[in-house]
Formats: sequence, C-alpha cells, structure tokens
Amino acid sequence: MGEKPRVGEADPAAPTVTVEIGNHQVVLSQPVMPQNYSLESLRQSEVVVFDDPLSIAAQFLQTADVLTAEMQRDIRVREQKLQQTQQAKAAIAEKATEFKLEARLYRERTAMLATVQSQETQSLQQSLTTLQNLGKPPADA
Repeated sequence: MGEKPRVGEADPAAPTVTVEIGNHQVVLSQPVMPQNYSLESLRQSEVVVFDDPLSIAAQFLQTADVLTAEMQRDIRVREQKLQQTQQAKAAIAEKATEFKLEARLYRERTAMLATVQSQETQSLQQSLTTLQNLGKPPADA
C-alpha cells in the first residue's frame, strides 16, 4: 500500500504555482484626501447654544449670591424695624394705660374742684349779697 503524505509535508509531485502581475490589474494613484472636513451634511437638526455657558453660569451664580445677601440684609432690616415697632407699641400701651388712669383722676378731681369752687363762689356771693343788702342807697345830692 502507498503511504499518504503527512500533514505539513509537501508532496513532491505537487505542482508549483506562480502568479505573475500583468495587464489584468489596474493600479490607481493615491487619492488626495482633504485636510478640512464638515459634518454639516450629517446633521439633521439645528441646536441653540451659548458660546460660553460656564461664563453665563458664573454670572448667574454671582448675581444670585448678591441677591441672596441683599434678601438676608432686607430681612434683618425688617426684623429690626419690627422689633422697634413692638418696643414702641409696648411703651405706648403702657403710657396709654397710665394716661387713661391720669385722665380719669383728672376728671374726678376737676369735677370735685368745680363743685367745691361753685359752692365757695355761691357762699361768697351770698355773703356779698348780705353785705350789699345792708348798704344804704347813695344820697341824692
């Protein structure tokens, strides 16, 4: 029996093939590739953007900080004004109560004084009338 060639061993009876380049191949020249490209033709929609969004964000943050500080200052001013108003109200309320008491005392004392003054004046008037009644009419000349 004949032996089979082993894998990896060349068969001495196999033909040798050589491919020669000839007129059956067209060689193209190296294409010139552009140096600038545009993606414009690939985009389907427009987009709205800011040129420098971080700058805008920084401006917003700075303004928001200033406004926040001003709001806090305004709150402090309003709280101080409220405290002053409450102090004024308490002082006025205390003085108003005192004033009402003094006004009532004034009315009572002036009414009493008026009564006594009127009584004294009437008494004086009676005494004067008594004296006047004792007087002689002037003599006819």
